[in-house]
Amino acid sequence: MWAQLAVGLVVAGLIVGTYLFAPIYVSEWYEENLSFYENGTTALQSQGITPSAPTILLFWENSCEICKRTMQDLKDNHRQLRVIGVHPYESGASEVEIRKTWQALAPQPSRLVIDESRMLFETFEVKGVPHSVLILPRTKKMYSLLGEISRSRPKLSNLIKN
Repeated sequence: MWAQLAVGLVVAGLIVGTYLFAPIYVSEWYEENLSFYENGTTALQSQGITPSAPTILLFWENSCEICKRTMQDLKDNHRQLRVIGVHPYESGASEVEIRKTWQALAPQPSRLVIDESRMLFETFEVKGVPHSVLILPRTKKMYSLLGEISRSRPKLSNLIKN
């Protein structure tokens, strides 16, 4: 019985650890395909968002400290980007708490979307937070990153320039 319990705890720890701690280690931008770009822009347009300049979608949660550090990094180092924060509705935090955190930490100008239906989370295949999507409308490209932006700052700057 104890052996089964130990195996169960190890497996559960691996599953939870992979979901919760993956953002700490993954920090490479990867290019998405054209259909991902088209589906993503269609989903954004349904929310009244039409990126016309380089834009970062930041999928985050109020309780995520790494998300808050990512917001601060965007505020300090990437003022040329438009930032759209996407927060899940059912996170456990009240809408007032979510908006208060966003206003305190997010770069300006920015916009907050509370994704009640999780449509944006599903369209952009968000598996954990923070998850960032760089949208470059001029070249019709999107790049995704799971983890802290600060770990990939030079690459982000190069992607924006090109």
